[in-house]
Amino acid sequence: MQNEPRESSPMTDPSPKPKSSLAKCACLPCLAILLLACLGGGGITLGVFGLLKESPPYKDGVARAVADPRLREALGEPVTVGWWVGGTLRDNGNHGSATFQIPLEGPRGQATLDVAASKSQGTWTTGRAKVTLTSGEIIDLLEPAPEPEKAGPLAPSKSEPR
Repeated sequence: MQNEPRESSPMTDPSPKPKSSLAKCACLPCLAILLLACLGGGGITLGVFGLLKESPPYKDGVARAVADPRLREALGEPVTVGWWVGGTLRDNGNHGSATFQIPLEGPRGQATLDVAASKSQGTWTTGRAKVTLTSGEIIDLLEPAPEPEKAGPLAPSKSEPR
C-alpha cells in the first residue's frame, strides 16, 4: 500500500502546464509592435533634441554661459550641458522665436539656463539669457561681467626708508 501511486489533485499537481503555441504566436507581433513604437518615439525625441541643439539661439546661449566667468566661478570648471532640453523653436524662414531651458552642471553645483530669442528678417536676436543657480542667484548673461578689481600701486611699507 505504501508504494501505490497517489492521485494528484489540481491543487497539488506540481507539474507545469504546457502553454499553447497559439498564445506564444499571438504575443510576438504585439512585442514587435511595442518595440517599433518605442524605437520610433525615441528616434523622434532624439531628432527634436538635435534640431533644438543645432539652432542659433541654443548655441548662442550655451556659448555665453560657458564663457561667463561668474558662472564658471559659481559652478566650477568644466561647466557641462545636460542632454534634456525644454522649450520651443519656431522658425518660419525670415521670422521665428525660441525659448529654451537648458540644464547646466559643474563640480560645485547645478543651474538652469533660460534663453529667449526672436528672429526678424533672417537674423536671430537674443532677448534673454539668464542662469538661475540652485541657490536662487540669477546671472544675467546679457550684462557684461564686472571687470576684476586691479590692485593699485603699492604704498611703501613703513620699514622701507624713504
